[in-house]
Amino acid sequence: MFRRIFSFDDLLSNGIEHFRTSLRSRVGREGLSRSEVSDVSEIMRDLNFPGLMTVLAVGASQTPTSNTKQPRFDLTEAGINKAVDQLGLSPQEAQEAMRIVSSGQFVGDFVDATAVILHFVPNLSSSVFQQLRSFPRLSNRLMAALRRDLQGSPELVELVAGDIRDNGKIDRPVPIMTNTVRVIFREPTANQIAQTANVLLGNDSVRLAIIIYARSQGISISQEELTLVREALDPNDPDLGLLLPPAYDRLVSDFGKPQAMQLLEGMVI
Repeated sequence: MFRRIFSFDDLLSNGIEHFRTSLRSRVGREGLSRSEVSDVSEIMRDLNFPGLMTVLAVGASQTPTSNTKQPRFDLTEAGINKAVDQLGLSPQEAQEAMRIVSSGQFVGDFVDATAVILHFVPNLSSSVFQQLRSFPRLSNRLMAALRRDLQGSPELVELVAGDIRDNGKIDRPVPIMTNTVRVIFREPTANQIAQTANVLLGNDSVRLAIIIYARSQGISISQEELTLVREALDPNDPDLGLLLPPAYDRLVSDFGKPQAMQLLEGMVI
């Protein structure tokens, strides 16, 4: 299988192997076959960003099972509004979370989701772009990506490049800069991805957007569970994969294996 360079592979690799080994030990019991073990392992590796955060939150949960299921809904304006009302968000929290989820691009890989989040929560850009601060010049590849993202406003290219070099904070309205973020994470280290994901999960609007997405998939997760996921995103020792076995067991317990597999497949990129 082609390995996406923007995935969480480096963070999950050890955990995926642990997960696969754990399931293999149960082949022949619990109705598991070797092909199913292989299938679910690959699915876990290929989850979209909010889907992966959702599954990890389920695995991080410390409450008894049976509280995970929720009625599913489509990510339409009406569905999102209803979820927001149920969560009792403040107007500002609701607005930012709704914009992130409604973008469509949020339900993509790590880069897609990061670009959308930075667009709607621009104060996070200084943390995400921190490795580029104080560079005397940005690389030709990154400047080309900026020009593609800002092609409708070429006068902004040098201004935005200056913002990134200065303190990483983009001080002016810009489009969703997917090309720029994609170049920044073209060859990321596990620590770089963990650091960025840690920053994103530290934001209330991002966590609420993930919670809304999870509910749309029929899964209830909490702020506290996402905080536990964030703690697992220790940039110095990131290892999210250990949360996968309990997540799988919890989903199977709550939904049944066929529906749990269908649910996971629906969150693949």
